[in-house]
Amino acid sequence: MSSSILGLVKPFSSITMRQDSSAVDIVQVLFAYRRGLVDRSTIGSDALKELEERQAMVAVVESYLMASRSDVPFDSFRAHVVTLSRGTFAYDIASESEKQALEQLFLLAAEDLEAQVPELEKQTAFSRTLLGAREANYVYQWVQSNRSMLLEAQTPASILKLVWPLFAATTHTLSFQNVEPGEGLMALSVAWVEGRNYESIFELSSSLELTKPYGDKRQRLSTADITKFLHSTLSFDFTLVLSAVIQFLGDSEVLPENPLSLTLSAMRYGVPDPLAVSVYDSGVPDRAVAVIISQKLRADGYDGLSFREARVAHWGAIEDFVALLPECFRISFRSSDGPEAWEFRG
Repeated sequence: MSSSILGLVKPFSSITMRQDSSAVDIVQVLFAYRRGLVDRSTIGSDALKELEERQAMVAVVESYLMASRSDVPFDSFRAHVVTLSRGTFAYDIASESEKQALEQLFLLAAEDLEAQVPELEKQTAFSRTLLGAREANYVYQWVQSNRSMLLEAQTPASILKLVWPLFAATTHTLSFQNVEPGEGLMALSVAWVEGRNYESIFELSSSLELTKPYGDKRQRLSTADITKFLHSTLSFDFTLVLSAVIQFLGDSEVLPENPLSLTLSAMRYGVPDPLAVSVYDSGVPDRAVAVIISQKLRADGYDGLSFREARVAHWGAIEDFVALLPECFRISFRSSDGPEAWEFRG
């Protein structure tokens, strides 16, 4: 058995990092790096990637601690932090030296978040972002400085371009930061939220000659690299940051039909408009199919946002297309309260 949190105190796999470091030493390295006390230029690319990956999990620990803080003074909470570390699955399966390191990890994380975000009210709010204290605080400050531009942005592409530098500053996905040319991933992201199919996005990457580090050289991004970027970096990591942006703007500013909220769904699913999102949410397990159905409904004159509503009044516009889909797709269109036309031909 393994644990992601326990992995934080395990030896580094990179040959450029000391392999004989104790678990406690490893925790010290993680927080020295997190606090900006390590010169990144002196670290090999493999070690840097591993450190960044572990930072993402340290942020998870910080988020958990912020959610567990309540309104107790820090000195009292600090004593409780050790108890929290001992209540994890990681602690249950750790060796004695690793248990000591986990306690230290939680204590250092608590000290960090107290230094970054001493206000209890902010800690509670920041915990809802699932970001670490540093990352959440950075997003919060950025939103205060860019509020008017955020509320003026009207399209997923414009919001993406506005939030992109914020994401680049807070992500721990090193592969995202090392792709060249730097503007290439932005182009792929715009294509994603526009609902372009995978083949088109792969061709775009090829035409842009996007590359990543490969030893001392560089190599073209593979389709697997691009797919991981779309479904992990964009659909999860970016939407986590965008969700925090929306939270810090305030519910009164960002209603469900607001462009920011719609962009969140567009980025998560890779579909370009609210109707396509509604189609996808109905259970259609493919973004390209959701986009085509949305386009057919629009062409038939439907101007609303609900697929549940559209498929009743405009079933004829999509019936032939749906009938050609595999059974796993068609089953999502069946409904006990739908018209008889939902029983498919052939």
